[in-house]
Amino acid sequence: MLKKAIFFLTIFFLLAPSIALAGNDLIKFQGDFNLVEPVTGDAMLFGNIIDVQEDVSGDLIAAARDSISITAPIGQDLRAVAGTSITVNSAVDDNMTVAAPNIIVGKLGQVHGNFYGFGSTLEINGEIDGNLYYRGESVSITGRVGGNVDLGRISKLTLGTDALVAGNLKYSSDSKLKISNDNVGGEIIYEKSKDKKA
Repeated sequence: MLKKAIFFLTIFFLLAPSIALAGNDLIKFQGDFNLVEPVTGDAMLFGNIIDVQEDVSGDLIAAARDSISITAPIGQDLRAVAGTSITVNSAVDDNMTVAAPNIIVGKLGQVHGNFYGFGSTLEINGEIDGNLYYRGESVSITGRVGGNVDLGRISKLTLGTDALVAGNLKYSSDSKLKISNDNVGGEIIYEKSKDKKA
C-alpha cells in the first residue's frame, strides 16, 4: 500500500499544475545529489539520495528512491516522497507534504504552515505552526504543534514531557492510548477503530 501511495504522490508532484518553471528554477535528475548552491526559485530534485544543504527560495519538490535530508531553509512549500526516510532540520516557510516509511522533523525543524504526511513512523521533535495530518502506524511528538493533530488510525503514540499540541488531538485505535491532558491544549478525541471486513 505504501508503494502505491508513493507512486501516486510522485505522479501528482510531477504533474502539479501550480509549478511553472522560470529562469531561476532548478530541475535535477541524478543518482545521489547534494544541493550546495542556493536556488532563488523552485527546485525539483529526483534521485537516489537527496541532500539539501542550501536555501531554496521557492517550492522544493523532491522524490528519492532512498532518502531525503534537508538542512537549509525552504522559502515556500515542501513536497517530498522517499523510499526509506525524510528528515527535515530547517525552516519550511509554508506547508510540508511528505510520504516515506520514516519521517522526522528534527529539533531544528520548523514548519510555518500545515504538515501532511503518510508513512509508517513519524517523529516531531521541532515545531509545526499549523495543523498536523498524518496517516501511519507510530507517532512520537517531543516538540510543538500550534494547531490540531489528526492522526487517523495508529497503533502507538508517544508525547514527550515537553511536547505541546495547542489544539485538539484526534486519533483512532483498537483501544484508548494513554495521553496526558498536560500535553494537549484542546480536546483529546478518541475513536475506536472499525474492524475491517474480510
